[in-house]
Amino acid sequence: MNWQKNRLPIAVGVLVALIAGMYFALEKRDAAPAASSATLPEIGEADVSAIEVTRPGEATVSMVKLGDLWRLSAPVDAAADQSAIETAVGKLAELESAGVAATRAENHERLEVSEESGIKVVAKNGDSVIATFWVGKQTGGNTMVRVDGQDQVLTVRGSVRYAFDREMKDWRERKMIDVTPADVAEITFQSEAGRFAFTRGADDAWEQTLAEGEEAIEGFSPTKVQSFVSSLSRMRAVGFAAPEIDESAAGLTTPTATATFLVKSGEGDDATEQTFVVSLGTTASESELYARRSGDDTIYLISEYLANRVRPDASKFVQSEEPEAAPGGMPGGMPGGMPGGMPGGMQIGGPGGGGQQIPPEILEQLQKQIAAQQGGG
Repeated sequence: MNWQKNRLPIAVGVLVALIAGMYFALEKRDAAPAASSATLPEIGEADVSAIEVTRPGEATVSMVKLGDLWRLSAPVDAAADQSAIETAVGKLAELESAGVAATRAENHERLEVSEESGIKVVAKNGDSVIATFWVGKQTGGNTMVRVDGQDQVLTVRGSVRYAFDREMKDWRERKMIDVTPADVAEITFQSEAGRFAFTRGADDAWEQTLAEGEEAIEGFSPTKVQSFVSSLSRMRAVGFAAPEIDESAAGLTTPTATATFLVKSGEGDDATEQTFVVSLGTTASESELYARRSGDDTIYLISEYLANRVRPDASKFVQSEEPEAAPGGMPGGMPGGMPGGMPGGMQIGGPGGGGQQIPPEILEQLQKQIAAQQGGG
């Protein structure tokens, strides 16, 4: 080979190879976690008394701790889901960096930690900001997190995003009724299908209580009443009416149906009695109806399945050979065959029949969503 003649092409080739090598080295550095001395602010759960969460394109949800309880302060003033907020605060206290995922701002969008794509989380102690984070995508069992004002993106150990990636309704308290089923002493249903009243007997068996002119239900089954009590005593909404929907628009001025509970608890001097009335309004959507509970001005959205538990006809209290089915055709009041008491080691099948264990925190979310959809029954 004539080296003198080809030295220019050889030099160009070497230069190209060097540039390519540098480029791929930089890409590799920004594509995978690397050891780093980078740290996250230390946050103690007890130090957090307010938290703000902003999902892309949505209004900021602000929550404040009043005494021992959390409450929403914006965009609405409402009771909060204590478990949801405590989970989020707990995740802030557990943040642990596993390294650096990226160092340049151009990677923020890809890792979903930019101001446009990330979930902004602000933790406060009173009016003082403890820390501001941008929570991004989850990959390989870890989560991308960027401290506000920094270009560096950290790989944080574990699943974090789910604790903050919630609609506003998921931060709100959705319990309409939350009493022990065994404490329900009387229950009365009133709708266009008729009036059906029941009292728990001394042996805990339900008995029909007849008013003048009412007829006994032929083939009456006490266990059917207990099924209704079990569903409605843990009644959960699936959402909330839009701000512009008032009592009249929701059809609650003259409810289409009511379910009235008499709840007795305690003994002797500690004995208490409470009466709850759940009122059913008009249809809000294809599968949701408006509802309200006595003593609470909130207009809730409940599933059609739960609405039908508020407005039964006589046939629903008659013993049948077939088990009662919930949406999805499965008995027991759970959709799509999902059991109410899912074990912590529950697995989901993959292609070819393989299984993968659901992380406890994801399982917790599934259980809450199922309970909300089916009214906690």
